[in-house]
Amino acid sequence: MNGRPKPAERLFSLNARLTTGTFIRIAALVFAAGLAVLTAAYYWTTVSRVRLFWAAFILTRPLGATVGDFLDKPLDHGGLALNRPLASLVLAVCMIACVLLPPQRPHSFSTV
Repeated sequence: MNGRPKPAERLFSLNARLTTGTFIRIAALVFAAGLAVLTAAYYWTTVSRVRLFWAAFILTRPLGATVGDFLDKPLDHGGLALNRPLASLVLAVCMIACVLLPPQRPHSFSTV
């Protein structure tokens, strides 16, 4: 044997590295940074609002999955070791807070 790991061992090793807390936090930061770039584009560019919406819609899926993984991973894997229902509740509370806490502006609708 030449000391090189077999393909199955390499795949298992890669999976172990990808599911560590450090990788999960880095992935969450990457997706959050992408959403921050889209937010900046919304305020400071003339990029189509529809394109920005769909780009944000697409980025929220992996961000939610990554944060969910962080919440329910065991402590020794870098997570918070919350059970699935509690992790879902934490995410739901955060989403509701993001909707309710920013000041809401009334819209004026004109009837023609």
